[in-house]
Amino acid sequence: MTITDHNDQPLLAGLYSAEIIKYVVQALDIEDDVLENRTARRFFAGESVNEYNRGQILEALGQALIDRGIGPEAIDALPHGVSSATAVGLAVGLMGERWDHLMATVQSRGTADVDVAAVSRQFLRLVTVDLALRLFALHRLTGFPLPDQEPPLWVQENGCGRVLRHYLRRSGLTRRMLADRLGVSYTTADNWLDGKSLPSHAYVSTLVREIAPPGSGPDVGKFEQELRRRLTFARLAELLADLTGRDAVIQLTGTVVRLARTLSASIGFPLSREDHAGSVELRLLLFGTLEDSAPVLLWWLAKLESDPEWTEVLLAAGEPWPSHFEHMAAMHSRSLAAGLSQDILDVVEDAADVDIEALVIIRRDLAEANAQRSIPAGDTGPGHILGTLQDGIERRRRLVRRFPENPEAHYQLGSFLGMAGKNLGARSLVDEGVMECKIAALLLPNWDGPAVECGIMLANIGDYDAALRDLEQAWVTLPEATPHLRFVTGYVLVMLERYAEALDQLEPVTEARPDFASAHRYAARSAFMIGDMIKGARHAKAGRQLGDFAEWTAWREGAYSSRIKGRAGTPSAG
Repeated sequence: MTITDHNDQPLLAGLYSAEIIKYVVQALDIEDDVLENRTARRFFAGESVNEYNRGQILEALGQALIDRGIGPEAIDALPHGVSSATAVGLAVGLMGERWDHLMATVQSRGTADVDVAAVSRQFLRLVTVDLALRLFALHRLTGFPLPDQEPPLWVQENGCGRVLRHYLRRSGLTRRMLADRLGVSYTTADNWLDGKSLPSHAYVSTLVREIAPPGSGPDVGKFEQELRRRLTFARLAELLADLTGRDAVIQLTGTVVRLARTLSASIGFPLSREDHAGSVELRLLLFGTLEDSAPVLLWWLAKLESDPEWTEVLLAAGEPWPSHFEHMAAMHSRSLAAGLSQDILDVVEDAADVDIEALVIIRRDLAEANAQRSIPAGDTGPGHILGTLQDGIERRRRLVRRFPENPEAHYQLGSFLGMAGKNLGARSLVDEGVMECKIAALLLPNWDGPAVECGIMLANIGDYDAALRDLEQAWVTLPEATPHLRFVTGYVLVMLERYAEALDQLEPVTEARPDFASAHRYAARSAFMIGDMIKGARHAKAGRQLGDFAEWTAWREGAYSSRIKGRAGTPSAG
């Protein structure tokens, strides 16, 4: 199965974790009442479901994966009442939440401007490190075998067919003999072995009886589990290869095994003195890089790692992922503005208004600059960052000097100056950035990007009163109240604790762009703070579904439990 866009290009952008889980269920041919009922269909479609139902769906998926050989049937170290299926479902759910958070971060930058393919590849590298920790922990707790470091058959192209042909040769059977013994047509067996179709989950047990290695005897059950595991991995590798390319899947798979083997070989002692039920190994299995000791283990792995690129990834995986997501989105975004802003080409009424050829040159230059300024995860020292900001400012100054009447040139310089001023604590850079954006707004008055960016820059340094004054001016000059203008105005009003006015601005944004997580986040906070718990809960749930968990978490932890309409209070941390 291939997931592609309308141009037959691999598609990953815009997929949230529930949709990805749906594709996994389809790829593995899973038949399960819980995964096929109406609630699951709503979940897979991206609609909000309650925590109980979400847990049931993830547990059913966990059990289906275990049935297919991914993980042991039982893990003695698990606390009483926690099944292996629950543990696997928890791992899938946590990784899904992190993916959704990344997508929300990318979306807030504007998906049209972000190189999502590059961002996704970096995310998969973080996932690789997380899986290596979990595999190491599973091996320590249960003796689960660590795979060979050589690329296995299942990760290669047509992995299912390769695995089946391997065992068929060992059995001494021909394709015709296999078809006769299974009671299927020769074409069916041939298609399985050539990878044109896949045997159903039920047929694997029948296959096992025919192609099990001679002398398997009582160990035929272990062989069946191993065959199911390899076929499952092959299907997942096929799905992932459609999204990222086969070479990337082979490299990531080999790295998971290599890192897990390195940890196993270099750490020969228990990671804690606690019994299994409270051990570090168990917490690593359940939580991966979120476990408290994970940064120390990753630092140790980084010291042993010979590949400098993976050294950087190991160090990054031990840091908070949300901050790394911000870095990834920023480094792969053409524009620094929020994702609701209009593109300049959408508001140019006449080609004479803007030099289109100049615009093409500006965008190409900035794309090259962004590719060059990607900061490696292990090289984020002050000197490197300062140099990156200075280079970015100078490059954009040159574009303004070359194209002094192009609004995009002034806008890009202005927004970059604002970002640099924020990070360096330099108000003079922010003020200069505001001036450049005002020039851009004068050159193209119906474009909301530079007009609103003035307010964004001032808000970013905490000058909300000045930000609101500039936004009020934008309300006067722009021909209409765009979602971008409403969102930033709403955000500033939230920061000024004018929650009722903020909600009036933010709710139209959520109606126009129901997939914009940040709008739901601040709408939820505003609603909660004025005591409208129904609206607050609705927006908090929507934000959570889109990967922004802040207000949903605050609400579920009781931050707003004492709110009643009209009572003042302090907003939750954002």
